Amino acid sequence: MLKSFPGLRKFSGCKTPDSAALHPGYKAEKECKYWLDREDFDLDEAFSYRMNGKDKREVKRIIFEHFEYIESEWDKFQEKK
Repeated sequence: MLKSFPGLRKFSGCKTPDSAALHPGYKAEKECKYWLDREDFDLDEAFSYRMNGKDKREVKRIIFEHFEYIESEWDKFQEKK
């Protein structure tokens, strides 16, 4: 799953039935989690660890550039459940 999406370690869910949480493996010593707000094409940061503003902007930029792809992969992931 998401093999062609660099740095994304895993999906998870539970905020709402159709919300996806992304866990980008930004760098070995840094970590973050974002909830996709599919309805408003937005992100909510759940947490970040050792990430500065520049790191967060870079991760958000990558997620927004691939938003539709991530949504489609999330839908595939949900179908397998």
